[in-house]
Amino acid sequence: KKNGMKRRCCYIESLFLAGIICLSACGSKNPGVSKEELKKEFVKGRTQKDSPVEESAPSEFAEDYQAPPGIKYQPRIMTEGAIVLNVESALKNVRPFRLSDLGKEVNYKKMEPRCDGSSLIRIDDDFLVFAEDGLWLLDRDFEKKKMLVRSDLKVIHSGGGSVKVEGGYFLRDFYYDSAKEQLRFTCQNMKTGKAHLVVTPWAELLASPQPVELKSIRSKLPIDRNYLFSMPDGYGMRVSCSDELYTMGLKGDTLCHFVLGDNERYKARLFEAEGDIVYYYQGNTMFYHAYGGKIYRIKNASTLEVAYKLDFGSLPHLTGARVVGGADVGNSYFLTSCVDTDRFLFLSIDKGYDSINARKNRSVKLYSLVYDKRSGEFFSLPVVSDKVNPEQPLIIADLPESLPFWPNRSIEGNPARFFSKSSLLELYPAQMRENGQVEKLSEADNIWLIIK
Repeated sequence: KKNGMKRRCCYIESLFLAGIICLSACGSKNPGVSKEELKKEFVKGRTQKDSPVEESAPSEFAEDYQAPPGIKYQPRIMTEGAIVLNVESALKNVRPFRLSDLGKEVNYKKMEPRCDGSSLIRIDDDFLVFAEDGLWLLDRDFEKKKMLVRSDLKVIHSGGGSVKVEGGYFLRDFYYDSAKEQLRFTCQNMKTGKAHLVVTPWAELLASPQPVELKSIRSKLPIDRNYLFSMPDGYGMRVSCSDELYTMGLKGDTLCHFVLGDNERYKARLFEAEGDIVYYYQGNTMFYHAYGGKIYRIKNASTLEVAYKLDFGSLPHLTGARVVGGADVGNSYFLTSCVDTDRFLFLSIDKGYDSINARKNRSVKLYSLVYDKRSGEFFSLPVVSDKVNPEQPLIIADLPESLPFWPNRSIEGNPARFFSKSSLLELYPAQMRENGQVEKLSEADNIWLIIK
């Protein structure tokens, strides 16, 4: 397992989730309609509208539910106004970066050990997080207020931090539709692998005197495990190992089909150098398509807008097909994380494929890049000394009681990181060695560090 460590997977840093996340296996079937049928309808040029019309989900779906066939809308990808980020120039524009450049104060917020910090979302003035025992409403200090949905997840913790899941449903991909006041999330049966998209009124969850049982929620749409993101009135489905994306309605109907690159197809590998990255910022669904070099903003079901385009210049940036085809991965550059905040965009770039063995062999180089939205400057942090195993370069801790820092989330537009003491010491031994603050942390605590 350790040999496949990617930093984008280490964002989780929740012990129970780390043992579960690998079960979201790849597939390529679209719910209710095969890819062949979808493409046939697309090529035939069925009557298609230019923009989507809002539709509501039916009250319930049978397990053998078949979605309406056909594709409804013509795709549009807007490139005007995209911000071009020159990666090659940023790697030459190296300068120190300090926490005081980000904000004036450091906030530590503890979270109970068996909460999945990566699932945290904000809803109105509160937060929502999934834990082993259920879905919890949190206050602004991340203290538990109320269990909203009870979990039947069967998780066994044993010595050495190992985790075993023996059944139940794993909940993830939380999304709040503020216009409809609906909560959406996916749930996966950990024995059968079957997955559903759950849609439920937010007011009903809040009003229920007892935690809601998952089986009592009526709207559960059968989906496959290629679910990628939620958006107003629908969701996105990727086609594994390709440049294709489908947007779907809440009835599982296919709204639109996009080709984001050269439409190459390639065989899946156990570990990929790049993966799709999804995040939600200022009410928008944003995503990076693996190996594509572009960060998209979802405007609606038929329209994507390129928000950022990565220009690697003369630096090699391989496609997925070339990676699988045996191209020189060791000398290629890959985007492995993206965090969008009100002031800065934070990008992690690897040269070569990152793994525990690669770090031990010093065959990978790790870079931290920062784009300043106000000044337009794009620069990189000084790399960690080549006398130690490669580490992600961190922002210098110059605020009182602070730690060296690199964000893995944006909370209310502020850079933040979810971590445990052990994860910091494992991932950044050289940079944490001389920081006294890390020694004050408890081994049992999972912590959010937020810079304001």
